[in-house]
Amino acid sequence: MLTEFTISNYKQFLNLKIKHLRNINVIGGKNNTGKSSILEAIFTLYDRGSPDLTIKQYSWRGISNLLLDKDSIWAPIFHDYNLQNQITLTARNDDERLSKATIKYGKLDLQSNAVYSAKNDSGIINQTQAFNQEGLSISYFEGPQSAGNVKITSNGQQMTSNFENLANSPLSVVYLSSSLKGNAQLNAEYLTRLDRKGLLPGIVSSLNVIEPRLTSISLGFSGGQISIYGDVGLKTKIPIGFLGEGIEKLLGILLAIEANKGSIILIDEIENGL
Repeated sequence: MLTEFTISNYKQFLNLKIKHLRNINVIGGKNNTGKSSILEAIFTLYDRGSPDLTIKQYSWRGISNLLLDKDSIWAPIFHDYNLQNQITLTARNDDERLSKATIKYGKLDLQSNAVYSAKNDSGIINQTQAFNQEGLSISYFEGPQSAGNVKITSNGQQMTSNFENLANSPLSVVYLSSSLKGNAQLNAEYLTRLDRKGLLPGIVSSLNVIEPRLTSISLGFSGGQISIYGDVGLKTKIPIGFLGEGIEKLLGILLAIEANKGSIILIDEIENGL
């Protein structure tokens, strides 16, 4: 469990320290004051080795068409859009262990071994090539010890990553964006995992707080898309979204928590639809 989180030179935060974190924490505030940015900072610290590290954040905010240049994909995560700043993200756990990441922009000399391409269906392809160009350098630490480095570059068409002695993150992290549509695939994966373990009745029981008629949930396909269906005693099961945004939002939260025990669950705009 996180007990403290510190942010330096990340997005709108020059320096921010959040103390006394607990199992459940709620961040409130006016629009555009950095609530989502705090969640994204935590995700950035623990989402190690992802070639699309910054791209994910724009996707969560509904931005899909980006130029893969430094001013579009990297400058926005630095305070005041200043690429000369160094970002530092530090977390303290309940056992007093420190996890830290530093992010810098500059000249890199490396060989790539993973590629993110906006034109590739899967987003990530394998490739090895040597080059010297500018990019992000991310260094991870667990306590005083190095936990590896990631270097990310872009040539305007694709992003490439190089991993150096990268250790697994001590905590896994899940980000639930404010978009219900954006979480549909994740929800389907979590439901399948929990169904195999026989844990769906507990999820349904919790959903009965909002919809007492619901007796079961399951996956189904319609129009080539996977959806979660609910049985409320009608002649046929219906898409869970037909029961309202509130139950769909709550379902996504419950699935994520139950399927990722021991993980950090970051929920953006939790009140939307509830």
